[in-house]
Amino acid sequence: MTTPAGAVGAAGFPITVVVLPARGRPPQAAARRAGLEHVREDHLYAFWLLVATTGMRRGELAGLRWDDVDLEAGRLSVRQLRVVVANLPADLGARDRAGSAVTGA
Repeated sequence: MTTPAGAVGAAGFPITVVVLPARGRPPQAAARRAGLEHVREDHLYAFWLLVATTGMRRGELAGLRWDDVDLEAGRLSVRQLRVVVANLPADLGARDRAGSAVTGA
């Protein structure tokens, strides 16, 4: 994941951009394809596809909105995290690689 220089989200947090991988065949590709085939009819198939191909964390994936998706460029922008706090969903601002809250650009 990278943060383009000067890119900030609506809340003023830097935006983390995930560049989707090219269609390659890493050693685990056969197992990954078999797992994805197993969940092909699941209503969360797009989620499982992202889990299998991007390395994004659960909170990053759960925090995605359609505004974060650029299909033409093949990019996802992680602008927030969605986690469970006291049995309720909570949206958090962007985090750095160490998991610390990002406080500004």
